[in-house]
Amino acid sequence: MKLKSVVFFITCIFFGFLVQSQTLSTNNDIALRYEHYENPANTHLSVRTFDKRFQLADSCANKLTSGYRSLDANLFEQKYENGHLILNPVLFAGISYTSIYTKKISPVLLGGVSTHTVYKKFEMNALAFYGIADDKTLLPQMGYNSINAYPLLFNFHYRPSELFDFEIGRSKTFFGHGYRSILLSENAPPYPYFRTTVDVWRFKYVWQIGKMSDYTITGTPAPYGIYDKYAFWHYLSFDITKRLNFNFFEVIVTNPYGHNLEKQGLNLAYFNPIVFYRPVEFAEGTMDNALLGVGLNIRIFKSASLYSQFLLDDMIIGHLTDGSGWWANKFGIQAGIKAHNTLNIKGLNFLGELNIVRPYTYAHGEMTFATMPSYRNMNLNYTYQGALAHPLGANFAEALTHISYMYKRLVFSTTLSYFTKGYDTNLSTNTPSFSMGGNIYKSYHMRPDDFGITFLQGIRNEAFTYEVKLNYILNPKWLLEAEIGAKSTFMTDEFTSYQYIFAGIRSQIF
Repeated sequence: MKLKSVVFFITCIFFGFLVQSQTLSTNNDIALRYEHYENPANTHLSVRTFDKRFQLADSCANKLTSGYRSLDANLFEQKYENGHLILNPVLFAGISYTSIYTKKISPVLLGGVSTHTVYKKFEMNALAFYGIADDKTLLPQMGYNSINAYPLLFNFHYRPSELFDFEIGRSKTFFGHGYRSILLSENAPPYPYFRTTVDVWRFKYVWQIGKMSDYTITGTPAPYGIYDKYAFWHYLSFDITKRLNFNFFEVIVTNPYGHNLEKQGLNLAYFNPIVFYRPVEFAEGTMDNALLGVGLNIRIFKSASLYSQFLLDDMIIGHLTDGSGWWANKFGIQAGIKAHNTLNIKGLNFLGELNIVRPYTYAHGEMTFATMPSYRNMNLNYTYQGALAHPLGANFAEALTHISYMYKRLVFSTTLSYFTKGYDTNLSTNTPSFSMGGNIYKSYHMRPDDFGITFLQGIRNEAFTYEVKLNYILNPKWLLEAEIGAKSTFMTDEFTSYQYIFAGIRSQIF
């Protein structure tokens, strides 16, 4: 195809419509749908990166051939002696109806281009898109940007050997085997990062540094309202056997200010990819926030597995068993089961999952600035313009099921979820009220007491959500699908329901 035609086509797709994204949605459908095409013995699937979904889709594209080149091939592909260049369009075109706040029909415009380039030991993936909308809440997981500007996602790899991968970019990372993750998910917007991955024997080790500009609960001006913080992650995946996988997780969020409000640099010990962060943070007495986690994946049958995660923020075993309700017993648990080709029906996938997170988990407390009211604290919470782990934050329990059936290029899926959560007595994040532990942007110093803290304390709310979608894969290499679907949420505290209906064409990267 001539380059002029490519440019013309990419220009044309900017004049589409976008359907509205919802805060609790995470686009894990692609990973869960295609991962069974991978080697069944490959249990390192718990590391999902920006380019992983493209690799998964590309790996099964030859199984979804339609006989029409325009529906099976890349838009533009040029091969070289030591690499190749691929260009594909990005499109989110449709219309939506929502009654969440007010009844509203939302046509929006968004489009762009994705590139994949390989040259010798270097690889680059990039995604650029732009849109015009009448609602700033669109695509919340892509960042709180201006009404007509959306971000650039990219990564640049250097692989000196099969063992090492050095990467720099701006995107997201997901750690886990499930629909959600209580360690690190794709819920927050993209952020710049540096990542090193080591694949050797049965081990996969990831060391990642992320730079994030966050805000406090008050939205005060810089440097108190918006500041830069850094997160350092360790993630180790170990295949104990062909059926048993264990993974270890660790993260520390650094403090941009010292005890006397002075600007401080990063602790050089955090740049050691093999050091344990928690002992370093404890020994030096910093105000940094450290979290630990472990995970387990057991393949019980050829295409079915049990998976789990445990996140530890803080815990005193004595207070955990004495019934005193000690506030700092902060942890989260995930347990789930998933199966591909369920009941020997090809293309039928099932997932069932339970997530529980205690009050004040992920939140952090710091000294109160003398120049600010007591509730206006800097935060080192595990957040970046939203929760970095589960979208519900903390002090909640959630159960969900996800079922999908894929026949050739036709995909039917449904998701049913229920959650219960304890909210603050005053739900406004800008109002000085006690923190009951569910709002992870609030400091844990705002707790009502040290003892007597109970799970789901505060104003308890429950919600049921049902979503059904029908997709047709237009081009698997583009990740482009026609989609129609509906979502309904019933809130028990208000005895009200919210509907959301959408239809259109979308690239499955949002």
